[in-house]
Amino acid sequence: AETLFVVKQLYKLHTEKKIPLRDCVIFYRTNFQSRIFEDALLKERIPYRIIGGLSFYQRREVKDILALLRMVLGGTDYLAFARTINLPKRGLGEATLNKLRDVAAEKQWDILTTCTQVIEGKTEFKPTPRQRDGLKAYSDAICALKEMIKAKIPLHEVIASAIQRSAYLDYLKEDPETYQERKENIEELVSKAAEWEQETDNPTLAAFLEELTLKSSADEKEEPIDSVRLMTIHNGKG
Repeated sequence: AETLFVVKQLYKLHTEKKIPLRDCVIFYRTNFQSRIFEDALLKERIPYRIIGGLSFYQRREVKDILALLRMVLGGTDYLAFARTINLPKRGLGEATLNKLRDVAAEKQWDILTTCTQVIEGKTEFKPTPRQRDGLKAYSDAICALKEMIKAKIPLHEVIASAIQRSAYLDYLKEDPETYQERKENIEELVSKAAEWEQETDNPTLAAFLEELTLKSSADEKEEPIDSVRLMTIHNGKG
């Protein structure tokens, strides 16, 4: 209700009072709160700029969880695998990842099948015990999430489980200064999924990822000169 009110006021100021969008700003307390305004502005095709920060869908932690979900969807996305396998660190450096990719190419397996075969000792590539344990923890998490999707568990619950099973919060804790803000952002992603499920007739993981990819692409377009400003109150000081 707050968001709809704000967007209506913006529209009224711009169309009736002829106030340029660049002279309008939406303030919020903390960064994760930009998400709901960004969604509404994108829906109404009102251009905006985030001042002193990144758009919600461009934030590293949001992209990390979406990459993890792409692995759940198919298990074939090597870029998503490479992005998420060491979050937290699992002892799998660039050389090891290259070997895994070589095995996958040689055997014509997807990357998740390759991990399973390596874990079971069915390939010539023999990882160290730590690497094997890391691959197993990652593979087990992805497979468990795939089972949740098959069982038609609500999407927001799957995402919350993905954050927990992947030990992603342990990775975020490595930087205590940004931990709380990044944690709030991924919690907001869970809220976004819950809202989206209520608004969508057939809420599937594939459709959710497709919509968020489109939003992320919209963020990357060159910003128009006349656009609403979004920022935290803290960034507006002075």
